[in-house]
Amino acid sequence: MRPVTEHEMTVRALFKPSVYLESLVAKLRDAGVPEDAVEILSPLPLHKAALLRPARVPLHVITIIAGVVGISLGVMVAGGTALLYPIVTGEKPIVAPPVLGIIAFETMMLVAIVTTFVTMLVRIRSESRNAAERDPRIDDGFIEVILSLPTDSARFEMVRDLLQQTGALEIRHRHPTPSVPHGAEREGRVTAAVLVAAWSLCGMQACSRDMQEQPSYQPQEAPRLHSPVGSVPRESRSVLKSLPTQQLVDEGAGLFRINCSHCHGMDGTGNGLVIAYLKEKPTDLLAPDVQALSEAALYDTVTYGRSVDGRDVMPPFKGEMSAEERRSVVMYVKSLSQP
Repeated sequence: MRPVTEHEMTVRALFKPSVYLESLVAKLRDAGVPEDAVEILSPLPLHKAALLRPARVPLHVITIIAGVVGISLGVMVAGGTALLYPIVTGEKPIVAPPVLGIIAFETMMLVAIVTTFVTMLVRIRSESRNAAERDPRIDDGFIEVILSLPTDSARFEMVRDLLQQTGALEIRHRHPTPSVPHGAEREGRVTAAVLVAAWSLCGMQACSRDMQEQPSYQPQEAPRLHSPVGSVPRESRSVLKSLPTQQLVDEGAGLFRINCSHCHGMDGTGNGLVIAYLKEKPTDLLAPDVQALSEAALYDTVTYGRSVDGRDVMPPFKGEMSAEERRSVVMYVKSLSQP
């Protein structure tokens, strides 16, 4: 039997096993019904649906199996990630057992709920389709004749009278379901694709790749997190030692290049590489007012930082450099104004 088109209707007629089908087919042919528009369903040979009816797995068993799979998936994702990508965390696991348990439980619930819901939908749809397509009385010995007829009321009335005269016990017909035109369906798909693409682009535009624009602490914005006082380095409160001036200047130059040049610049004029990202321009260390400060005042600035109107514009280096290193930086700053 050829497939039913959208301009045809389906007629189903149920007969007793004693009906003479050859006579029925001949009468339908005389009535103008082509042979490829006729299908006959009989119990012999039995339909595969009648022979193969495996016992269905209970729904609660499917839920339990899905839960076990979900737990395994959660443990594999949480624990497997830590094993595949090891990170040094101070001799502690990257995923603690309580966290692993929570992830496994949530994954179990998610997989079990989704699997159970999908299984119920598939079973309901399958049962509805089977009930509409095949009459269970065929497996008990009855015969069903299925016809595909044009949507013509006169033709349907003639065929129905012919089926009733042949001894049809029941006649059912179904008109074609109005379908969406191909053009409209294509336009709908294109519109949906455009909307999804537009939504994706808007979402991507809202996410800036510039870290400066991300919701985070801005440069020089409180609170500033530094190492605890006296912890890094261990000798931050050591007693100052008397060293030759030139040796202090040379040591201070290296420390200045590592800790201070990115803001103040290599020459100390305040033209460092990060000046474009700072709210306050770094101080020009060659300015007369800065060079007029005493070594003690510069040492305090390096040690405790500098604030303007309650805003930190220079971080403290008490926990980053030892007392000797801070004094070396001060000596280097004082030497900037010298030839």
